[in-house]
Amino acid sequence: MKKKILILIIFLLSISFLTGCNNEDNDKGKIVFKEDKTGYKVTFDNLKEMNLTDKSVNTSGPAKTLTYTSKKHDIEITMNYKEHDTQTFDTTKKVRKSHKYFGEYKFGKYKAYSYGNNDNSLNVLILLDKKYKGNEILLNVSINRIDTDKSIIVKEVFDKEEVQNFFKTIKYRVEKTTVK
Repeated sequence: MKKKILILIIFLLSISFLTGCNNEDNDKGKIVFKEDKTGYKVTFDNLKEMNLTDKSVNTSGPAKTLTYTSKKHDIEITMNYKEHDTQTFDTTKKVRKSHKYFGEYKFGKYKAYSYGNNDNSLNVLILLDKKYKGNEILLNVSINRIDTDKSIIVKEVFDKEEVQNFFKTIKYRVEKTTVK
């Protein structure tokens, strides 16, 4: 009888361990965005204040994109990776400083800037790695207003403390790839 109970406990523990480790967006509140071809991986803490839902992944274009919705903030956040020659981040920043909604940020160890001229959308470029195989690895984030409420300006939503806190949880690394 004791052996059966012990076997059952071990079985249940191993199932819970395996299901917890294989889930990309798990109950621990992490958002994981991994590009299988390159091995780039970014994680964010899905803070309760952000209330991110409605995840969708699009792999049909040249780069995989990940989209979440925050109905609380009336925004949709879409992310994709970009790989550029070095100095692209700084060069494009100089050009985009003339945008109406330009702003510079620091999310942990990552430099970023926002840009846009439209009240209902904003782009954010985050420099993840300055010298990976001779290139810069950038996370391109597009933030769009969901509805047509013209009183909501996306840049003001992005500058809210709880949205900034979400982006400050970013972590980046490159993992081995299995896709060739």
